[in-house]
Amino acid sequence: MFLHRLYLLLLALMLSAAGSPAFAGNLYTFSGGSPVSNCTLSGAVYTCPSLPLPAGDDSMVIASGYTVKITADTTFGYNHSLTMSGSAVLMSTGDLNIGGVATNNLKITGGTLIAGDVFSVGAQNQTLTANIQAVTANLGTGSALNLTGSITATGTVNVASHATINGPISGATITTNSPVALNGDIVATRSFTLASGSTVKGDVTAPVVRLMPSNTSVQGDIKATTSLQLGSSDSVTGDVTAGTLTLDSSEATIYGNATIDSGIFNWHGRVTKTIYCSGGTTTGKCDCVQNGSGYDVNTSMGPRCQGNVVALDHFLINYNPAGSVCAPSAVKITACANQACTATYGGGATVTLAPTGQSVAIPTSGSAQAAVSWSQAGTFTLGLTGATTASATTCIRTDTGTGGDCKVAVASSAYTMTLSADAAYAEAPAPPQLTMAAVRFDAKQNTCVPLFNNVDRNINFTCAYSNPASGTLPVRLNNIPLNSGQNAAAACDGTGATVKLTFNEEGKASVPLQYADAGAVTVKATDSGAGSPPSANVQATFVPKAFTLALANANVPYVAGKEFTATVTALNAASTPAVTRNFGREQIAESATLVPVTCQPGNGNGLLAQTASAILAGVQTVKATWSETGRIDLVASLANGAGYLGTGVLPATAATGSAATGCTGGVGTFGPAYFTFDTDTDWKRTSGFYGGTLAQYYSGEPAIKLTVTARNLQNGVTQNYDATNARDVVFTGLNADGSALAAGGAFSRSPGYPVTDLVGKAQLRAADFKAGVATWAGRAVVESSAFMIHIWPV
Repeated sequence: MFLHRLYLLLLALMLSAAGSPAFAGNLYTFSGGSPVSNCTLSGAVYTCPSLPLPAGDDSMVIASGYTVKITADTTFGYNHSLTMSGSAVLMSTGDLNIGGVATNNLKITGGTLIAGDVFSVGAQNQTLTANIQAVTANLGTGSALNLTGSITATGTVNVASHATINGPISGATITTNSPVALNGDIVATRSFTLASGSTVKGDVTAPVVRLMPSNTSVQGDIKATTSLQLGSSDSVTGDVTAGTLTLDSSEATIYGNATIDSGIFNWHGRVTKTIYCSGGTTTGKCDCVQNGSGYDVNTSMGPRCQGNVVALDHFLINYNPAGSVCAPSAVKITACANQACTATYGGGATVTLAPTGQSVAIPTSGSAQAAVSWSQAGTFTLGLTGATTASATTCIRTDTGTGGDCKVAVASSAYTMTLSADAAYAEAPAPPQLTMAAVRFDAKQNTCVPLFNNVDRNINFTCAYSNPASGTLPVRLNNIPLNSGQNAAAACDGTGATVKLTFNEEGKASVPLQYADAGAVTVKATDSGAGSPPSANVQATFVPKAFTLALANANVPYVAGKEFTATVTALNAASTPAVTRNFGREQIAESATLVPVTCQPGNGNGLLAQTASAILAGVQTVKATWSETGRIDLVASLANGAGYLGTGVLPATAATGSAATGCTGGVGTFGPAYFTFDTDTDWKRTSGFYGGTLAQYYSGEPAIKLTVTARNLQNGVTQNYDATNARDVVFTGLNADGSALAAGGAFSRSPGYPVTDLVGKAQLRAADFKAGVATWAGRAVVESSAFMIHIWPV
């Protein structure tokens, strides 16, 4: 099913002689001295209640240094004339539309054009030099537009096909149609989209930057804090900085360096120089890149990564304030690039850990684990030396997740708590085992021995949320919820639950640890019985078992370039899977990402642009567009290539079809958004109607030649609309005002019909389309001086 835009082409047929004499209207010159027309003059500013050109063929000249301010919506006609130069200013408090002025009547060689709302130019072939200021700027309609000057909009800038802009462009959202040439820097506060076959010569800055396939190029640097996406055969010659960098199949190339949080490199996607991973990377690897390029890491064609070296602000020590002579304390040391430690230092460092004096190497990933062994009981302060930092070392307690004084109380006896796995799937049928050991230091034997054995102990266990910092479900120990009411549907609390553990001959006891949600949690054990050691705690991470992927019914019909909606839900591993509502609430939020698999056709064409909403209760809504026609599958996977919370454990992916074993095309069919016509550029005869701009043919003359192009909603060519993946196309004639032709109209049919087919009516057969483009040559028998063609697939 297709979204049909009535994209109409106006042609003129000479059925009788037609023409009209030329008239020359009045000339109004705004150069000081006295009021002009219906305008008042104050200083160098003329103020007019409406366009000061009474007749349809009047002319306006604004001298350098003068301003004409019109306090109403303003539209110039085809036969109006507008001349400006130097520092002249034309402004409207509402809309300002000069797009309809005939090519030879627009003589703007300098100045500024200001619209209080919408500015429009380029409905005719137009060339001008001026700076543009508006809320919304519509630059061109498909005719040739050459504009030199700066474009400044507080809202949207729309650049139509065949426009050339020589100067910087700024706005909230900047969109283009295929093809355009932009020669200047681009700054968008929301997003910038560059259409197929278009070029930018300048730097690009926007949170979201999309380069549509194919042969789109940027010659300059790109800064996209949220995402940068390159389509097939697109290129950037310059350095890029991006949150997520996506290089689609195939031959999407960045000729420069890339500083990124994460990257998705599809077939033959390349960064020719160095990739700097903002979060660091293991030496010799590219931890921030999902590499599906077909080129191995650290090869001449493959990705080559290193940690992004930023200034070292301070070190952060995550520690447990309770320690034991009988068990080493685990600490995590992070090299922080800012006070909040939301970014890490990727330059690597070697520090000395006090009080033990052990050396700890911190890799370019920015963090390292260390085990601190205690030789005696007492209270000791952790610290670091050996590297110069801008700020002092800070500490965070692992038992509470809050700031601490870096002091560890080391006891001669202790409970130690260890897990059979540091990370496990939420509500896994075989949950991780928590083993508690009661030990004490025996000075005579100079070793640790069981503190007690073959006994039962009643121990109070509490749970707390580490990452995210809150939750709605409790941790369970041997299926006992650790909250005051032992309620499996209530959150962790400070009361917890008392659990009887039986310690064996070795002074150990094991129980299963369970959690139905996602995130990192801490379990604390407190024994108040006689001869008990100090409290102990352990942290465990629980990961969603799998994603599910659903498509909204409202997506139908699917249209190339039109936004559609998908939802990704994170589930646990229960026999009846439940949503892990904490997924997406982490301190650095985890999320899913969609990857397209091309099915019908399976040629790798197409660009999937996606914007994810905030995840609500474990459900992520993704707004996406697919640039091509045909059918695809979508695969939802964890965006964090290092696994959930960096554990290396990943939820199972979800797909709209059996994409893991073969593409089924569960999404679509995507149809063209509309078709465009181009007339024969070699045809010289034109009509006297409509300013002499229309191609002119005699009714029935077998000489009309039209190029029909299938396009997406961004005006890019849908190259998949080809032969068996296209449909037959029919033309219908309409009057110039869009009404039906009184006497109908006939267009010769496609020569692609076999001689045995005497009933086919289509002007273009599906087989006529190659890479989205088809050419029709034939005749039109129409009783009208001018007509339009409506095209639709059948």
